[in-house]
Amino acid sequence: MAKQILKLYRSATDQEFIEGAAWYLQAKGICKVIANKFNCPLSKVVGVVAALSPAANWQQNIADAHNLVLVWSHCIDPDQVAVTTYGPNKVKAINILNLDSSRERDIEALLLHKSKINKTACFFLNILHPDNDDLVTIDRHAIRIALNSPESDSVCMTEKRYRNIAKAYRIASQGLEISAISLQAVVWCVYRRKMQISASNIENEIFASIVNQIV
Repeated sequence: MAKQILKLYRSATDQEFIEGAAWYLQAKGICKVIANKFNCPLSKVVGVVAALSPAANWQQNIADAHNLVLVWSHCIDPDQVAVTTYGPNKVKAINILNLDSSRERDIEALLLHKSKINKTACFFLNILHPDNDDLVTIDRHAIRIALNSPESDSVCMTEKRYRNIAKAYRIASQGLEISAISLQAVVWCVYRRKMQISASNIENEIFASIVNQIV
């Protein structure tokens, strides 16, 4: 699996390497913009982004998180907001916003639910702590990359598979000048280009408006 990851990594363009290496730091910056705009704790915004991430591309993810935090900040029922992800994940996002606490461990506990490890909890921690390389976010794309599986194939996630593929990313990063989580992001950028994964114009407009506010 590490060899498959490295194979894709070596086909990265200069722009993909730059984008991927800074991806999680930029993601945290985007969440800070939303947090400041709606006076919401950063940890909650990152938790909402993580909760809404399954089945959504990044632009959709940010647009959905922005809209959910927007209505919540105006005391409007967030159930009225349409999101891309699954129903239970939307419920998690709303529960995070309604938490009395904004402590990291409380948000992580909501994301983990009954699992010992999962994508949303790792995604939350990777964005919140982009310099911490203890965990690697593994989604369906990261699985397909490691297994050299086509996009059309259905992939399932177990805790054992998650740990094994995360380990493969850490092994692949050894000897490189980037961390395992940055490697995952670079490889994702390459995969996105090869699979021609994109977002709608509306999602891109919301995403671009937020990115432009990062300082």
